[in-house]
Amino acid sequence: MTHLALPHPNAVASQPRMAAFDGLRAAAALSVLVYHVCIASALTRTGTFAPVLSELNAGVAVFFVISGCLLYLPYARALRDGGPLPDWRAYANRRALRILPGYWVALTILALGPLAGWVLSPNWWRFYGLAQIYSPETLFGGLGVAWSLCVEVTFYALLPVLALLIARLSRRWKARSIIRVQAAVLATLALVSCAVRYALAGSLTASIPQSGVVLASALPSFLDWFALGMVLALLASVWESGAGTFAWTRRLGERSILCWAVAAACFVAGALAKHGDVFLPLAGLDAHVASGLGAALIVLPAVAPEHAGAPHGVVRLLRHPLALWLGAISYGIYLWHVPVLEAIHGSLTPSPLQHSSPAAVAGLLVAVIAGAVAFGAASWYLVEQPAKRLFTRKRKPAPVIVNA
Repeated sequence: MTHLALPHPNAVASQPRMAAFDGLRAAAALSVLVYHVCIASALTRTGTFAPVLSELNAGVAVFFVISGCLLYLPYARALRDGGPLPDWRAYANRRALRILPGYWVALTILALGPLAGWVLSPNWWRFYGLAQIYSPETLFGGLGVAWSLCVEVTFYALLPVLALLIARLSRRWKARSIIRVQAAVLATLALVSCAVRYALAGSLTASIPQSGVVLASALPSFLDWFALGMVLALLASVWESGAGTFAWTRRLGERSILCWAVAAACFVAGALAKHGDVFLPLAGLDAHVASGLGAALIVLPAVAPEHAGAPHGVVRLLRHPLALWLGAISYGIYLWHVPVLEAIHGSLTPSPLQHSSPAAVAGLLVAVIAGAVAFGAASWYLVEQPAKRLFTRKRKPAPVIVNA
């Protein structure tokens, strides 16, 4: 049997114990893809399962939790060991190479066709600079799914500053106090996010009105999801040191099937709390928090230690070669699946209900998955990897010290 072996886009996740993150990326990307197919088939607005299907857009929450976890983990390790923080220039270079080449190529190709009216306009700089979410005129323009990339890029810029702040607050404290300082800062971030969403909606349960869509789509409204990922990174750094703290969380993560069952309950609660299928950033605070907790529980088994090096439960599935390959190309799948869907179906506008038979939906889903995987693989092999090899700075060899 031929196994798919690919280099991983993130150096942290390339470690054997963290390899499941590739499978998580694949699951999150496919979740969002299925959600958009359900939108086009009118399944998120009508029918018994509409609330559950509308919750599939919580794959974005999984992406944000993954980013918070993997990107903060090197900082959490440095704080634990009392060492220097990771170099921000190398970090910025890696983040730019991860996001921009694939996005710019997809945006440019689509700007020559269906997106010409949006991208080839005086607002072109917003789309290429991932700043379109900061204006209501451009928020839904260009490559539609890129609104979440705008949030990600803002988090990328904030993280080194935030880590430096945490380091300065905790530099003179003992190990346990350093953990408390980090936990306090992350809790503050989550509370700020919840406060912003509450202020926009004026309620714990109501959806955010369209008038607040710009702030609701920006980083302040999603800090809690990233903070949950950073909490998982903090837990991982503690467990790596052999400390027995947070034992109940560790036991839950080790029981991955139970962990995912609790996550499913959170997602169902979030689906029931929504007022119809709304744009993800406009979800009410209760639904938003439920989705974030569900996403954190989805990611927790990938962080929890293993018994005798044996992967547990769903982690084995996440490490399957096919899952790892789909995870490696998941960014391209995310970028291209909506254009593929619109090319096949005509648009994201739901078709009349009578045309959304199970066979038609299944056929559309298979076609979109096949097309998105093909474009995702092309993006990975022809754009993302070549750009990484071309622009990654080569490290100078360490000097050889000869004892006198």
